[in-house]
Amino acid sequence: MVIVASQSLADVEGVVLETATPEEMAYHVAALKQSLRTVLQLLVIPAVTQQ
Repeated sequence: MVIVASQSLADVEGVVLETATPEEMAYHVAALKQSLRTVLQLLVIPAVTQQ
């Protein structure tokens, strides 16, 4: 999952927000959302196993 989050973030880093088209902005937000979801899942898994 870490690799997926890193790849998604790497794809989004190339988007220049000041000149981005609406489609690029939508892609940017969706990729950030997916990366955040992946990170949160990584944090939840250890918390559940420690209980």
